[in-house]
Amino acid sequence: MRKIIFLAAAGALCTMQLGLTGCTDMDGDGIDNVEWGGSTNPESTSYRNPVWEPSLEGGTVIVTPNNFVAIGGETQWAVGVDYCCPTILSTNMMQWTTNQQVAFSAANRPAWITGRINSLSADLITETTKVTITTTTTETDEETGQETTTTTSKEEDRSASRYFMVYSTDKDNAIGVASSAAAQGPYVDHGCLLKASDLGVGTLADPFIVAYGNNDIYIGYTTDNGSYVRKIEFPFTVDATSYAMTINTSGLPVLGDATKVSSASFSNIALFRDADGNYMIFGDVDGGVNYAVASAPTGPYTAGSGSLLSSNGDTFIEGGNGYENPCNVMRIIPSSNGNCYVAFNATLTETPAMPSGYAREPMMVNPFKISGGKVSAAIKVNSGWTSPRFVR
Repeated sequence: MRKIIFLAAAGALCTMQLGLTGCTDMDGDGIDNVEWGGSTNPESTSYRNPVWEPSLEGGTVIVTPNNFVAIGGETQWAVGVDYCCPTILSTNMMQWTTNQQVAFSAANRPAWITGRINSLSADLITETTKVTITTTTTETDEETGQETTTTTSKEEDRSASRYFMVYSTDKDNAIGVASSAAAQGPYVDHGCLLKASDLGVGTLADPFIVAYGNNDIYIGYTTDNGSYVRKIEFPFTVDATSYAMTINTSGLPVLGDATKVSSASFSNIALFRDADGNYMIFGDVDGGVNYAVASAPTGPYTAGSGSLLSSNGDTFIEGGNGYENPCNVMRIIPSSNGNCYVAFNATLTETPAMPSGYAREPMMVNPFKISGGKVSAAIKVNSGWTSPRFVR
């Protein structure tokens, strides 16, 4: 008699006797075939939001070759316990863990700032260049003893990578820059990159950095005059003997010309390029997140409502289900399942602050689709099961 055992997600075993077959029970246990009957466990198709609590205020997500790293602003998850930009790790964007690591140790906290780091962004930066390698060889004629020297030159590509962070505080109206060999840190501070006074504005905050590719790196930020995007370059050196390339950490990056991309009401911007080459910008607007699209990193950005310089773009994320003020798009990450996933903050309406008094802004991760440079449907913040699962 042939028996088939169905394995349910809850671990129960159900047996059903079937008609005679030509199969033989080789083990003598009455079982000669096992089939998976499907899973009823929601974790097989879904994950839970928020993906991190209690807070990752003003944070960023970094995609590394092997995992994901998220870093939040300075906070106190427990009363009296300071975290100078806490770091959490994930292998799948849906479950996160912490080893109590921080991006800045107490000794390495930026010395020039007077306020609390409450907004930051980091990405892996790669600079490339061509080097001319010159080789000189000398040959000696065995009969005459005459030496012949030949010099040849060839061009080769060289590259160097390093994780760079840009950050701002709640007091300084300036942007700082730091770097690390690892995404989770520890980061070494390089000082102040840009001040509001340099720009002739009163406020300067919420920087975002994105590497679209090698030597193709941009920074965005918000002032009281609007939000701006500009190219940023990282100086490097090439060793004259080994031709090894190194990104300099003793100086500051070089900023290109600033281009205004929105009014000040579209703030805390994040940048993304979709699979079709459309450049998308996301920003906080009136208790939610909106977006617009352009054909170049510096715009001009437009939405259904018109130019982003005179409108606030189209709706991307709205509050709901007990959460309000979705904000701070940390990063957009494409998935091999055809969706993109956005990491962002939202505030739990009933408990907007932690016992320490610091803002309680959990990290949420939601899927969405992009078609023709447009978001197919706006996201409404939700807690609990969310699908589909992220697939790298």
